[in-house]
Amino acid sequence: MPDVTIRRVEPGDVEAVLALIVALAVYEREPDAVRATVASLRETLFGEGA
Repeated sequence: MPDVTIRRVEPGDVEAVLALIVALAVYEREPDAVRATVASLRETLFGEGA
């Protein structure tokens, strides 16, 4: 098994995080359930009040 490093998400990770969310939704056969966008995730994770 490869080494795994867990760290806090950074602004440059938002596209990868969204890709993981979409992949999980597709796996669960619910791709239309994903409403997040890169912009909405960036605001949620790094915007004012985050």
